[in-house]
Formats: sequence, structure tokens, C-alpha cells
Amino acid sequence: MGLGQAGSAALPAVLGVAGFGILAGLGGMAFALKRQLNTYRRQEAAATQGPVSVA
Repeated sequence: MGLGQAGSAALPAVLGVAGFGILAGLGGMAFALKRQLNTYRRQEAAATQGPVSVA
């Protein structure tokens, strides 16, 4: 029984770390995509000689 109790006590910690990793990964992906989009907009604006709008 001792092993089972230790396992169930460790489970929330493992899930917490995994959840944090997933959130950090998603945040990093969103940040990278936003940077890519901003770079693309700047290139597009430079190509058309239009005003550069940085959101």
C-alpha cells in the first residue's frame, strides 16, 4: 500500500510539471508564429513601399 500512496501523491506533481511544459511549449510556439507574421508583414510592406504597421 505504501507504494500506491506514494504514486498517487506524486501524480499531481508529475501532471503539474507536464502541464507547465505543455503551456510553455504552446506559448513559445505562439510567440514564434507572431514573430514570423510580423517579419512577413515588414517584408510585404517593404516590397510594396507602403507604411509599415507593427501590431
